Formats: sequence, structure tokens, C-alpha cells
Amino acid sequence: MLDFHKYLMRHGESWIQDIVEKIERNEGIRHNSPVSLETRWNSVMQDNRMQTRMAA
Repeated sequence: MLDFHKYLMRHGESWIQDIVEKIERNEGIRHNSPVSLETRWNSVMQDNRMQTRMAA
């Protein structure tokens, strides 16, 4: 899985949030209550296909 903290240090929180929101929108993921950015990142990155998309 892609490491949240490495990406955070390299790209910043706004970059990660933008990527997570785009993936969630494309996958139809919705949250009923506030969820931390790290939890959301880990959720969308569980699927190996997401890692392949991010690497391209």
C-alpha cells in the first residue's frame, strides 16, 4: 500500500485531499460522518488497482 505519511511529506495535505476526493467521487464513496484524511487515504488505497493508477 502507498504510505500516507511519505506522500504527505512529499506532496502536502492539499494534494492528498484532492486525489482522495477524486477517487472517492469516481468510485461513488460517501461518508456519513467525518473521517480523517489518513483513514480515507487508506480506504481508497487498499485496492491494488489504485496503486497502479497512482504509479502511472
